[in-house]
Amino acid sequence: MIELVIRREGEAERKLKLADGAFGIGRQEGNEIRLDDKEVSRKHARLLVDGELVVVEDLGSGNGTFVDGTQVTNGVVALGAVIEILPFTMLLQRADTVEQPGAELVGVDGPDAGKRFPLRGTSASIGRGADQDVHLDDKGASRAHARLVRRGTTWSLVDNDSANGVFLNDEQVSDAALRHGDLVALGNSVLRFELTGGASAPAPAPAPKPKPVAVAVSVPAPTPAPAPAPIPAPAPVPTPAPPPAPVVRAPVLPVQSRMNQPAVAQDNTVMWILVGILVVGSLVTCGGVFAFLAMPR
Repeated sequence: MIELVIRREGEAERKLKLADGAFGIGRQEGNEIRLDDKEVSRKHARLLVDGELVVVEDLGSGNGTFVDGTQVTNGVVALGAVIEILPFTMLLQRADTVEQPGAELVGVDGPDAGKRFPLRGTSASIGRGADQDVHLDDKGASRAHARLVRRGTTWSLVDNDSANGVFLNDEQVSDAALRHGDLVALGNSVLRFELTGGASAPAPAPAPKPKPVAVAVSVPAPTPAPAPAPIPAPAPVPTPAPPPAPVVRAPVLPVQSRMNQPAVAQDNTVMWILVGILVVGSLVTCGGVFAFLAMPR
């Protein structure tokens, strides 16, 4: 048989066993599942049950019907899913299902380190506002920074469009399921999510087997053989300078003075003087002859 667990913040939960058939949901009298709140429409939704097959139909409600955070108009609801008709949440489960374990947030770092915040019901708001279920004395957090939503067998972390975001194990998220030991960071605070018991609480994960560690054995390094003394390089043999190019000088002919001229040259000179004298004398003689002959008689 199917069981519907109805929860609302600040109220005791209700459990209804559902046989096969149709069940109306709304705030108006006459609904099989009456949710008395002005946010709920008079005839809000309907459940159709056939064994373990459950279908939810939204009847044109003002604020909508959600299954595990997703708005639906008509869809199958699996066992363990949470139907949300705010401000109510309804967990669908078998009638013999053992109640879920409790959960809490534990301050790890920040202004609220060491504090414990038990999570009750199906949702819990987180922020620095005084009306928050998990009230943080942290100026870095938004007033309504995030919320935790219980969906079936798990809790989910949902960001409320905060200014600085929400981080799950150092990764920014907007909507993510939580596991035991997860770290939630927002503002200047770090909180650890912990399950606090119950038959269905997950067993702690086995410790990982230690990896084999290679032990480094220090082996003394062999003493290096002394390096042979370097052989000095032979001194470079100076290259002999090339012999100077022979200077070719033009032969200097000895200048001979007239006094040193050979005797043959002197004889020639004398001969030419004598010839000149003879020629001049002949000319003078011939002139005298011509003048004599030319004289009138």
